[in-house]
Amino acid sequence: MRGTRIGLLALGGLFLVLGALSLVWVAVDRTMALAGGIMGGSFLLVGVVMYFSARYVGSLDTSTVLRDGIPGTAEVLSGRARSRPR
Repeated sequence: MRGTRIGLLALGGLFLVLGALSLVWVAVDRTMALAGGIMGGSFLLVGVVMYFSARYVGSLDTSTVLRDGIPGTAEVLSGRARSRPR
């Protein structure tokens, strides 16, 4: 899970930077304002979604549950004996 979170954060940061640079480029050079604005806005949106996805994946860390377990009780409802291999 940690590798996925780091990958999402890295790609999200890359998309955020590319989106911001695209919007700055549109503000400076208006020749491709519509296309640059759509591209920059899309990149920013994807970067934000990846950032929040990385936060969500980080909250799914189950290593402590797997290591420590969760206390509980159980009731055996049925059982079957296995035959011995010869």
